Amino acid sequence: MLNLAFLVVACSKMDAPAPQTGGNGRYAATDGSSAMSSPVNGGRYYGGLTFSDVVKMINNYGDNQAKVISQQMGIEDARSCWFSVAEIKRFITHLEADVLQNGSVDANGLGIRFYYGAHDKIPTLAGTPASYGMHHNLVMIPTYSDKGSNIDFNPYQLNTQTRKPVPLGLMEEGKKMTRITINSAGEDDSSFSMNHGHLYPPYKP
Repeated sequence: MLNLAFLVVACSKMDAPAPQTGGNGRYAATDGSSAMSSPVNGGRYYGGLTFSDVVKMINNYGDNQAKVISQQMGIEDARSCWFSVAEIKRFITHLEADVLQNGSVDANGLGIRFYYGAHDKIPTLAGTPASYGMHHNLVMIPTYSDKGSNIDFNPYQLNTQTRKPVPLGLMEEGKKMTRITINSAGEDDSSFSMNHGHLYPPYKP
């Protein structure tokens, strides 16, 4: 049987307390907060987004996409999905080890593409409460680099002649998948996945 090496981040309850907002559901940028420099690269900060940029992007989503979902679907959809650094490290470690073992692609060109997904109206993933029906989740798919493009692939599914991965084709226009891989009995193979992520909202009671 073929094992699909992708990671589904399904959404379940969040254990951490809800983040503070300005009272209208919008996040507020804070001034005067102190920050420690990273020990990496001689103590310089990691070159990510500024906090103001992060706040703006989160609020933009809440004012636009999330509002449309609420108005048209009648649900307060998920705004975030949390999972641990340890789980991400395990996924990356296994992906790199599998690629190095079969030599199918250059490990230096590996990446992860995040797809938006949603639970069924009645969630079917084990351990997912019914209150998470129709809510966002995330699906992580491994990618390899080929001539400047990042190609979705399953490191366990190789072309028998070339020994190269078979592209999944998830980025093709109009593509709607019914099965990624099936076994000889016509059933879905078990996939390489990790524990459910923590969703917010729905809010923890």
